[in-house]
Amino acid sequence: MARRSFRFEPLLRYREQIVELRQQELALEERALQAQMGRLAQMRREVQLVARRIGDWQQRTKLGCELIVSGLGHLEYLRGQEQVEQARLAEMRRRVERAREALTRAMQEQRTLERLKERHMAELHQEELRRESSILDEIGVIQYHRSTEGKEEG
Repeated sequence: MARRSFRFEPLLRYREQIVELRQQELALEERALQAQMGRLAQMRREVQLVARRIGDWQQRTKLGCELIVSGLGHLEYLRGQEQVEQARLAEMRRRVERAREALTRAMQEQRTLERLKERHMAELHQEELRRESSILDEIGVIQYHRSTEGKEEG
C-alpha cells in the first residue's frame, strides 16, 4: 500500500517560506534601527561640539555678538534635528517590534503545521504497525493450521 502523504505539505512549505521572509524583514528593520541609532549619536556629538564652541566664543570677549547669536541659532537648529532623529528612532523601534511580532506569529503557524505533520506521521506509523501485526497474525494462523493438519493425517 502506498504511503499517504501529508495533505498540508504545500501549506507547511509556504509557512516555512513566510518565516524566512519575516526573518529577513526583521533583519532589515534591525539594521535600519542600528543605522538610525548611529545617526542620532552623531547628531548628539555635533550638538555637544557646537555647544562647546559657543561656550568658548562667549569666553572670548573679542568675538562679536553676531557670531554667538549665529552659533546659538545653529545650535537650536541642530537640537530640532536631534528631536526629528529621536522621533525616527522611536518609529523604527516600533517597526522592529512589529516585525518581531510578525515573525513570532509566522513561526507559531509553522510550528502548528509541523505538529500536525508529526501527528500524521505517527498515525501512519501506527497504521503500518497494525498491518504488520495483522499479517503476522495471519501467518501464525496459517502455520498453526498446517501444523495441525499434519498431525491429524498421521
